Amino acid sequence: MASVLGFRARVLRVFLLLLGAAFGLFLGGAFLRPLWASGRVAAQAKQAQSPGGKASPPSLAAPAPADQEQFISYWTTEAGWDTDIQLRNNQASGALTVTPAFRSASGVETPLQPVVVRPHEVKIIDLAAAASGASLLGTYGSMVLRYRAPDEASLFSMAMILAVGHPFAFHMDPSGQLPSYGTGAREGIWWLPKDTTTGYLVVTNIGSKPVAAVLSVYDASGKGAPQEVTLAPGSTNRYSIRQLVTAAGLSGAYGGISVSASQDADSVATIGYLFDDATGFSALLKMY
Repeated sequence: MASVLGFRARVLRVFLLLLGAAFGLFLGGAFLRPLWASGRVAAQAKQAQSPGGKASPPSLAAPAPADQEQFISYWTTEAGWDTDIQLRNNQASGALTVTPAFRSASGVETPLQPVVVRPHEVKIIDLAAAASGASLLGTYGSMVLRYRAPDEASLFSMAMILAVGHPFAFHMDPSGQLPSYGTGAREGIWWLPKDTTTGYLVVTNIGSKPVAAVLSVYDASGKGAPQEVTLAPGSTNRYSIRQLVTAAGLSGAYGGISVSASQDADSVATIGYLFDDATGFSALLKMY
């Protein structure tokens, strides 16, 4: 009986020792954790401030403003058509002064009055009204937008070509030059779903030098008919897709288009579009 009581006493003693140790660890952690955390924060702050520590990189100064250009490769103010140019200042602060300049189909520039666009503001230029004062009403061509900003992307621009009295509207994105893109081609498709469909291919030289290019049209089987074209500086060449297909002796309702250049390919901007007055259908055929 005495031996049983002694064994129970030893077990109880061990249990109390373990319970006390666990309680001590709990109290120690509760008191030491805030001290350890504050010490770690202080060490991190000291490390960030010390010359030998890994401090966060300093903020970089904004780049200085520089001359920028964007190009709208096509506009028209011909009878029954109008074009709006939309300008948006993407900067968080600082106004942009944008100077638009018409380029006729032959590449002759006619500057317009500067347009001041405040941060996040959108301005719209009605080219029919602007072309009237510049004696360019009833014509087509391209446009250059000049401004000073830290980056080209400080300005967002686009053209919206509208058919008056018809449900036709074509969104034209701006173009820019890439000096590294010297040799290359822009390719897309042509499509004439009906005999009443009108389709155009617009090829613009946005650069300041003549460009020798090869314009090729293909039918659905791959049969092609290339022709050499010379693009004057700043000029806009517009081709009837139906006339190109007929002159090449091709048939069918669709096929391919390629405009290639062995030099200054970055100066060549292309776009295709079609519309049908009889059905009210239209489509923009981008080229890449």
